[in-house]
Amino acid sequence: MKRQVASLFFACQLFYIAEALSGCTNVSNRRLSLKHMKPQLSQKSAPGVSKLYATPEEQVESKSKEGEAEDRSKLDAFLEKKYKSFYKLINEEMMKAIKKGPVTVFVPNDDAFAALGEKKLRQLEDPRNDEIKEKMGSYHIMPEPISAIELRTEDWTKGRPKDGSKPNTLIAGIKTLSGEVPVGRSKSGGFLGLGATEDGDIVIGPSAKIVQSFNVEGSFVHEVDSLISPQILWRYCDQLRLPGF
Repeated sequence: MKRQVASLFFACQLFYIAEALSGCTNVSNRRLSLKHMKPQLSQKSAPGVSKLYATPEEQVESKSKEGEAEDRSKLDAFLEKKYKSFYKLINEEMMKAIKKGPVTVFVPNDDAFAALGEKKLRQLEDPRNDEIKEKMGSYHIMPEPISAIELRTEDWTKGRPKDGSKPNTLIAGIKTLSGEVPVGRSKSGGFLGLGATEDGDIVIGPSAKIVQSFNVEGSFVHEVDSLISPQILWRYCDQLRLPGF
């Protein structure tokens, strides 16, 4: 009888030892399975949830995109969003001025570009006219801020003109990246530009009138109803070089 009890007790001890060893094995297996699950979590993430585990390449790419967003000025983003037609005219020199700021930008609106007609629009897209296109574009930026009020301020220092018309503006011209652009009143009468009277609205360049203005971080954006670059530039389109420039 004693031998049977001892045998039974020994068998129970072996059973408990086996269970304990089995439990340790399961725990180690669970730990091992969790290790294998980490890469799966990093590879698949729920929609709208950022990755918990990013590779070094992904981290560099993310930082690069953040840097590009920080480098881009609000003025650049504003022009691209609101004036898509004009944004195609922006060249490297203009972009440098925009980034440096503050500047004044005279932006022909979409109606102004549509008024150019299909022929001139095709000329702007023609690679042969890239030099002229850059010249035209740079006429629309001056490297200092100037408000619409300053541009429209009339010169009353000499009183009203004898013909009864309104006086001209205090600012007779502005200096853009491409050169000087006249500011004054539109002309009426005369023949081929001779003998005309400046008695109309205030215009920038040949005939551009300010439609509305914006202040973007200290830079002025003046929307105008036509290009302010000299009309003579169109004569040199479809040629390989721009004479005199």
